[in-house]
Amino acid sequence: MTIPPQNNDVPIGHRRKSFISSIQGAMSMNSQKANNPKPYSLIARCYAEFLGTFIFIFSGTMQANVYDISQPVGLTHAALTHGLATIVVIAVFGRISGGHFNPVVSWAMVLCQKLPLLAFPFYMAAQFFGGFAGNLLSACLQRKRDFLVWENYATISYTLPQEGIDYGYDKVHNSTYQKFILLTTQLAATSSGITHLGANHEWWEGFMSETITTYFFVTVILMMVVDNGPMDGSPLVIGMMVIVNIFATASITGTAMNPVRALSPNVVAEIVLSSSSLPAKFWTYHYIYWAGPFLGSTIAVIGYRLLLSKNDRLIP
Repeated sequence: MTIPPQNNDVPIGHRRKSFISSIQGAMSMNSQKANNPKPYSLIARCYAEFLGTFIFIFSGTMQANVYDISQPVGLTHAALTHGLATIVVIAVFGRISGGHFNPVVSWAMVLCQKLPLLAFPFYMAAQFFGGFAGNLLSACLQRKRDFLVWENYATISYTLPQEGIDYGYDKVHNSTYQKFILLTTQLAATSSGITHLGANHEWWEGFMSETITTYFFVTVILMMVVDNGPMDGSPLVIGMMVIVNIFATASITGTAMNPVRALSPNVVAEIVLSSSSLPAKFWTYHYIYWAGPFLGSTIAVIGYRLLLSKNDRLIP
């Protein structure tokens, strides 16, 4: 009876060829997996939306609790923080969920048939809870921080401790004031980082501001993403548009361009602040942060589908 050959009986050259073939086969399988990645479920995409919105709104409201937007340095800080956060979260999570982090962007993708209508409420819920969690965390980190403001000492009607008074230069009013530390937390002074209509502006100015800036913002997203799919420079261009819009209109509405960015701080402020700490007409003009962005997003999609789309425009 013939004994089957053992491994040691296989010629060395054949062993090498077999080993190399196994490596090549494994590499080929890995290459096929890379070319055919496993699709993300709705739960995974909603988690990406939650986490991206969490990062974006935590960063945005945290800086609002540190810098006064009425001062030039505060405006610059707000614009750069929101813009850079936008770049980061789109670059990281865009391949999973599309990188919306904003209900009006999700709405635009529904209108462009890039997101199923049934997925829209799930995206919106994930974005809100992400924004709420991010803002609540920033509020918890800022509750005990004193807030430094500029004030003309001669106009103060109550007694202040002398050790809390100092001289400095107020860039907004272009004059020298005596400054003091408010007897409150920085969180209360900034109302949890809310965006609100400026005291010297009418409701229609705020509505138009949110509509126009959202129109610009969503148009840039559609041009950079929808026709050709996300390009390498898309996050940078979209983030730069956020920075430009905030520099342009932050003094009017705070430039939310995002209902979740407006709603989350309002809800958190109701939870962590006393009613006396909330600004006047706290909810009165909140509707402009929904009506303006959704209108601006819808107009952007109409213009895109009519004239700007590379493949599907209705007017050649």
